[in-house]
Order: sequence, then C-alpha cells, then structure tokens
Amino acid sequence: MNPDAFAFQANFTPVQLASQAARYSSGLKRNLWTLVVAGLIFAVLYFVQKPMNELARSLLTWFIGFSAVLAVVSGVQLAWARRLLGRLGQGMAIRIDPAGIALATDDGLVGVPWSQISAVGAKNHQKPPGPELVVRGLEKGQQWKVPFSYLDVMPGSIDSAVRAHTQGRLQLDLSALDRVW
Repeated sequence: MNPDAFAFQANFTPVQLASQAARYSSGLKRNLWTLVVAGLIFAVLYFVQKPMNELARSLLTWFIGFSAVLAVVSGVQLAWARRLLGRLGQGMAIRIDPAGIALATDDGLVGVPWSQISAVGAKNHQKPPGPELVVRGLEKGQQWKVPFSYLDVMPGSIDSAVRAHTQGRLQLDLSALDRVW
C-alpha cells in the first residue's frame, strides 16, 4: 500500500488575503474621495463666503483631518495586506501522515515525527494574518506556526487528520480562539 494514500495535505491559498487586500483598497479609495470632496466643499465655501463662518470652518477642518487620518490608516492596512500576500508561500503548507507533521516554514519544509510533538493547537492574533496553527515540540520553546488564513482547509479537517494519525493521542486544541463574553 502506498503511504501517500494516507497522507493529509493542506496547501497555501491567497484567497483570504487577496480578499482582505481588495477590501482595504476599496476603503482607501473611498477615504480619498471623501477627502477630495471635503476639500472641494471647504474651498468653495472659503471663496464664496468671505469671511467664513467660524463654526463651519472648524467643522470642515475637523472633517478633513479625520478623513486624512482614515486615508492614512487605510493605506497602512493595504500595504500590510500586500506585504503578507507577497510573503505567502506556494504549494504544500502542511502534510500530516502516519510518520508526523511536515510544515512549510521560512527555512523550508520541516518534518516533525509524532514522538517529538507535545501538542497541536492554535494561537490567537487580532492583527493580520490572524490565528495560527501551532505545533509544539517536546523541547521547551520549540514550536512551528502557520496562519490558518494561509491554508485551503478548515481547522476541523486538520483536527480529524491529527486525531486519525495519532490514534486519538493528539487533537487540534482551538480553545485559545474562544472568546469570553
């Protein structure tokens, strides 16, 4: 029997990051248009109403300032999303088989046998790229991470593969992603 027949593989996918980058790009365009329209309104009122009402000038100045801040924030978010998209790997991200887990890292493919794994879990991040799959080794501080948003499978599929290949000894612990209300 071919050992690859029992392997589970998850690949890198750009779908979620590309969608996020598109949302940030749309927000940046909207904020820039808001800034341009507010600037035009301010210019028209400034030249039509001399002297300009102090309250109107203050409100428009605050609105233009707020629009400028939103445009800068949107630009930073878009740059961050594009940077993450550029760092996204190609091909296989995770391979789970009877021998262990292989994960794609910055240093290449790292294979970890089941005997050297103490836990498979998740780590919560609010900032992009978001929550990560974490494989913890037996040695203190030894761990490997892959963001869930980079993968083309859901966490439940990974959990099923881990449980099957460890005969229930390990499971994907997602308790770090729970929110306390």
